[in-house]
Amino acid sequence: MIRTIVTQVIEMAALRRRAGLLLRAITEFPADLAVVLLYTLVSSVLLARPALTSDAFRTALAVPLLFVVPGYVLLAVLFPRRSRPDPATASPLVASPTSSLPLHARGIDGVERGVLSFGLSLVVVPLLAVTYVLLPVSFTPQTAVAVAGGFVLLCIAVAAIRRAAVPREDRFSLALGHYAERARAGLTETTRLDAGLNVLLAICVVVGLSAVGYAAVNPQDATQYTEVTLLTQSDSGDLVAGNYPDEFVRGEPQPLTVSITNREDARQTYEVVVVVQRVRDEGGSPTILEQRRVDDFSLTADAGETTQVQHAAQSPISGENLRLVYLVYDGTPPDRPTTDNAYRYVHLWIDVSDPA
Repeated sequence: MIRTIVTQVIEMAALRRRAGLLLRAITEFPADLAVVLLYTLVSSVLLARPALTSDAFRTALAVPLLFVVPGYVLLAVLFPRRSRPDPATASPLVASPTSSLPLHARGIDGVERGVLSFGLSLVVVPLLAVTYVLLPVSFTPQTAVAVAGGFVLLCIAVAAIRRAAVPREDRFSLALGHYAERARAGLTETTRLDAGLNVLLAICVVVGLSAVGYAAVNPQDATQYTEVTLLTQSDSGDLVAGNYPDEFVRGEPQPLTVSITNREDARQTYEVVVVVQRVRDEGGSPTILEQRRVDDFSLTADAGETTQVQHAAQSPISGENLRLVYLVYDGTPPDRPTTDNAYRYVHLWIDVSDPA
């Protein structure tokens, strides 16, 4: 009986300590993590909607989010303490064999966090990419940002709790004035050659990160495309790429669904022109003998979005081996739309009989 009471008292005390720790993590939320949290939320929203921002602005948002923030928040989890130099050395990162302070107890300062954040981000981001590939989701800017943002938010929550568990005087805090003074000293209290090299190094780092960030946020045109598919409804009611109707009656509609997937990294408006062609095959090269325009309509899709529209396909002419073609344009269609001047197209071979 006494043992049970003691056990319950210990469990209640542990629960109160956890509740107090969580409360301190919220009420004493670190300023640097608050800035990173705000930046992550704002940049994630803007990067997930490419149509809202320019390429240059997306690059400026993506560079820190890809190459600084992941490493910084992971270091915040690993090292909640401020820098405490090892008694046996002059550096908090270098310990002598007789050191009494482990690395997690010595902590790291802001400059070291900045340098290590970049290097650690280069390790974390590929791992996040592998995680993203393993997820059962299609590639879209929204889901890619969600994976990276989810990792950052999880690390921020854990880091805030770990800092709350450290005595206030030992917690890491970002002393901006101290680091600004160190940067000023690096430019003014050195030789002109050293100061010039420091500035040149900073410029090279900024330019290099900007180039990599631009390439990451704005992939080359070869990776951008629009996918057009014709779908039909199966017996179970699902849309499938198959079981297409090939027997038509002139003037009578057949239901088809046009599916367009936008992978252009920007919001697109497509113009679709539907034509029926009578063709003659001459040595594998079809010659259009007659073309009749059947219908036209517009579709709008955001980056990474798939838009579908039901269409009643019909043919105003009859005959065998006619070609029903959906011509897709990313601008105004020409006066005579063909498969040669269309941005994308998809077609069906059909036989059309005269009505009874």
